[in-house]
Amino acid sequence: MRLSRQDFDWAVQQGLIQAEQAKLLWEAFQTRQPERSRFDFVNLAYYSGALLIIVAMAWLMTETWTSLGSTGLLGVALIYAFIFASLGYYFWFSQQLKVAGGLLFTLMVIMTPLVLYALFLIYYPELQDAHFYRAMRENSLDLWMTLGTIAVATVTLLFVRFPFLVAPIAFCLWYIMIQIIPDFLGKVEFSWGETQSISLFFGLLMILVAYLIDQRTKEDFAFWLYLFGTLGFWVSLTLMSSDSELEYFAYFMLNVILVIISVLLQRRIFIIFGAIGIFIYLGHLAYDLFEDLLFFPITLSAIGLLIIIMGVQYQRYRQHIEQLILASVPQSLRPLLPSERKEN
Repeated sequence: MRLSRQDFDWAVQQGLIQAEQAKLLWEAFQTRQPERSRFDFVNLAYYSGALLIIVAMAWLMTETWTSLGSTGLLGVALIYAFIFASLGYYFWFSQQLKVAGGLLFTLMVIMTPLVLYALFLIYYPELQDAHFYRAMRENSLDLWMTLGTIAVATVTLLFVRFPFLVAPIAFCLWYIMIQIIPDFLGKVEFSWGETQSISLFFGLLMILVAYLIDQRTKEDFAFWLYLFGTLGFWVSLTLMSSDSELEYFAYFMLNVILVIISVLLQRRIFIIFGAIGIFIYLGHLAYDLFEDLLFFPITLSAIGLLIIIMGVQYQRYRQHIEQLILASVPQSLRPLLPSERKEN
């Protein structure tokens, strides 16, 4: 449970503590556990602006590099990287605007592939006449660009402890597994089914890494790893074709497990994906059982109503339900829960 200043103000209004005590408690709470960034309107504006810049850089890399030339592309990339780094330093260190500064440092990291690609064009001008994607694959440019991005992001993290900086690292590691590993296995590329399987296991690995670092640092590095890991695992699991009701039921049970994990790890991302998966399974049952009957829309409406009722009941008894789940964890396993750890 996260506390806010409004909670302390409420306690004062209820006569539970004095106003001066509330002030001292809030200051002590802030010192013990600095507030982690929340996704409010301001942060939405920050991330939206960063996303637009990323899209612009992707367009620059794939469409305009032929008109700029290798030297021009390198110059533009370095100028962008310098601007992002300078503004990031100003906002992060001088203005203490951590989200804005951290996103700008992330944008600087994202310029790394563009810089490396321009350098390759300068030293290997024959690549300028090749198709962009083919040039990357046939000359291992994607490997060097990916490793370079991971290196720059890792060094940046040593000085700027901004959790979103793990995003380019996570993407690059996934890209290495999907695009580069087939080269070492002597394959042109993975099939769609193999890509799904690799993304699924990579998502599980990322969730494991997130679990190992959860609550061990003041910055919530685990959040983005949980998000990307769960996204990779759940999407791959959902897209896998199922030929039997047993497989559909296994899918349902895995999503139920995700809901339970959300309570144990205190991470809402699991309950979001788990709930969606459960609804998909219920919709599948309704469609298969009542596909050609008049009762199908009635059944679907009933499931929707049931979901709403379940949400209301969970809202009402959420704390009790979570306490029951946590109480079911053996005492010997309690130290494994992230909530029992101490931050470094």
